[in-house]
Amino acid sequence: MLTILVIVLTFLIGDYHTVVEYIHSRYPQSPLFGVGFSLGGSVLARYMGEQGEGCLLTAGCVMGCPWNIPAMSKT
Repeated sequence: MLTILVIVLTFLIGDYHTVVEYIHSRYPQSPLFGVGFSLGGSVLARYMGEQGEGCLLTAGCVMGCPWNIPAMSKT
């Protein structure tokens, strides 16, 4: 069950992990690739970084994403 109410909270990647695990369980022999753009790219980069060698994704591509969201949020 998805738990995050606001998708912009890029620091919370639990739902992303839940989806990747579910897809992997349905297609265990298939390679999984992630693609993220803008804030979605930040979520993907954080997810893959936190998962490290245990990441279920074979590869990921991030495009146009903010790398330091807190710094960019300051006015």
